[in-house]
Amino acid sequence: MAKGTKKVGITGRYGPRYGVKIRKQIKEISRHRLKAQRCPECQHDAVKRVASGIWKCNHCKLKFAAAAYSIRTRSYKRDEAKLQTEQFMKEDAKAMSEEEELMETLAPPKETEGEPPVVPPEGAKTPPPKPKAKVTPKKDVETDAPPEASPEEEPKPEKPEEEA
Repeated sequence: MAKGTKKVGITGRYGPRYGVKIRKQIKEISRHRLKAQRCPECQHDAVKRVASGIWKCNHCKLKFAAAAYSIRTRSYKRDEAKLQTEQFMKEDAKAMSEEEELMETLAPPKETEGEPPVVPPEGAKTPPPKPKAKVTPKKDVETDAPPEASPEEEPKPEKPEEEA
């Protein structure tokens, strides 16, 4: 019994004729052409090829012209890409606004003079207050002397090098 055509698939009917490259191209086109395509009108996978360049949706009975082996022409792909980028931009803008709202709720309240402090809603976590920075004395301009050493900044004694 014959094993079938595992490698060549639908182009097995051509046998050794026409060359490998052409048979591979026919295989790709035939596989795509015979598969049900998505209808641009009703979005169902029910579009079949009637003739070269003529396609029909079996769900909504729409008949339309497109490319010979695919319903997606170059302009269709370009329009689809534009729609997709617009959709991504809208999603990004929405995510950014949600993130900004979250940051505003988590940010510590801003105190202004004359106005009472803003109290965050219950359940919102506020970060702990930042410690104040230490002020270090500057050099005396008149004497060019370094500032007095504080007890915190004691110089470290150098270790004598050991000889081997």
